[in-house]
Amino acid sequence: MRKGLHKTYRKGQQYPNICQVILAFLLLLLPACHRDKTNSMLSDLEKMQNQPDSVLSSLQQIDTTQLNVGDKALYFYLYYTSLALQNKLPESNTSLEKARVYFEAQNDSSKLCRIYYLKGKINHQHYYLIKAQDDYETAIQYITPETDYRLLIDLKISMSNLYHFYRIYDREEQLLEQACQLAIQHKDSKLITRLCLLKSNLMKEQKLYQEALSYLHDAQNYAETSDTTQIAQIYSESGIVHLLLLQTDSAYHYLNLAAQTDKQNPLYRLQSAGLDAYIHQKEHAIDYFWKVIEMLPLDKRILAYRYAAEEMKKQGKMNESRKFLEEHIRLRDSTYYGRKEELLERMQNLREYKKQQERILQVEKNLSDKEVLLHRVVAFFAIIILASFLFYYRIKQNKNKLKIQLLRTEQERNQSDLKRKEAEIQYLKEKEEKETIALARLNQRLEYFKQLNEITIPILMQNRNKAGALHLQENDWTIIRNNTNACFDHFTERLKKLYPQLTEEEINFCCLVKMELPLSVLAEIYHIAKGSISRKKMRLKEKIGIENMSFDEFIASL
Repeated sequence: MRKGLHKTYRKGQQYPNICQVILAFLLLLLPACHRDKTNSMLSDLEKMQNQPDSVLSSLQQIDTTQLNVGDKALYFYLYYTSLALQNKLPESNTSLEKARVYFEAQNDSSKLCRIYYLKGKINHQHYYLIKAQDDYETAIQYITPETDYRLLIDLKISMSNLYHFYRIYDREEQLLEQACQLAIQHKDSKLITRLCLLKSNLMKEQKLYQEALSYLHDAQNYAETSDTTQIAQIYSESGIVHLLLLQTDSAYHYLNLAAQTDKQNPLYRLQSAGLDAYIHQKEHAIDYFWKVIEMLPLDKRILAYRYAAEEMKKQGKMNESRKFLEEHIRLRDSTYYGRKEELLERMQNLREYKKQQERILQVEKNLSDKEVLLHRVVAFFAIIILASFLFYYRIKQNKNKLKIQLLRTEQERNQSDLKRKEAEIQYLKEKEEKETIALARLNQRLEYFKQLNEITIPILMQNRNKAGALHLQENDWTIIRNNTNACFDHFTERLKKLYPQLTEEEINFCCLVKMELPLSVLAEIYHIAKGSISRKKMRLKEKIGIENMSFDEFIASL
């Protein structure tokens, strides 16, 4: 029983251990699941970049301490992008710099382009203009065909603001025109309207008022009718340009339209009322001017006081002109002295930044020089090795070519010898065949002659007289001709056809010659000497016209 209790106790100890292992495993899985969920959430927020309010509210719910390096870089990238869309960029770009380091290691050009643009915006708003320009130019280097066109337009607008500060108006106008063409290409009417307003301000800055009005008319054509704030701004700017052209009626018309379009903005009502009072030369018109100017931003307020002072001076109102001028100087000086120390500090920082950049460039140049020298040495040895290899390869190739050529020459010679031997064999075969045929013909002729002589000679021998002389009758000659025709394929007929000038007696003589009878027999038949037989043959040879062969050879060839 004790043994059973002991076993039960051991089993009870095992169950808690198993539960602890399972619990620990689940606890390990929870952070991974949380990271996957956070990563998915950040990916979804990246697709909602055009909704900055939603993105920022969602980012506030994420605990950045639980994020890995990549997710944290994406988090700060989305955070700064959303703030930029709300025109609320923070003072520092430290977190953005961390995101830049990560995405630079990942070689993500699209995100690096926006990060450098945002860095430039932050430096720009702090008047670190050289740094801002460097950041903008770096952002341009990361532009790809997939880069959002809105980012390209914002980048060009920011760079144009830099050139506006430097008063390089032609470059500013060029950048704004490029941005406008890009917006037209993508049919973004809101951006086109914004760019037309910027170009109008540029023309107004250069006192090209007609061109400014032309751009304002373009902005009015592209503006969305539902955006009353933007339309009211266009009307207000048109009224100010007409006022600068001293076209007060047109100026009042547009300012009145601006007040009617955006009734929530008191500035437009004050502008319209003040201009109306000014047109009708009312005494309280000056009060409207003071109110309108007080509602403007500080930089525009300073310029407005100066313009008002000049206008009052033209009208001979020297006291009012002096008040506007004093206010202009007070604001300008307060702004100047308030920013003097800050500007000096920034200038010092810029100098330090330039020195650092120069030192960095010098170090990079030294490193690049050493690297170039190393590359040149490596390239030199590589060229030598390559040249040696090519030389060895060329020699080996030439040897192989020579070897192949010798083999081909030997093969061609062997083939030529083989063909020559084959031709000789063929010639010997043909010669043998011809000799065989000639021998067969000769044997056939001998056989014919034997048969012919067996037939003809007994006939001739029968016609001897008692003295032993041969006397052939006409019947004997007929038999000889018939035998010759039988043995030699109608010899007499062919001879008569070829040489019709021959007489019957001459044809009979040709038959005897065809049978190759000896001269002694022929002399005995014709009862003449052997020499006379030879002369007879010569006469027939001349009569027939035989050349280059004897008479016997000619008759034998027929």
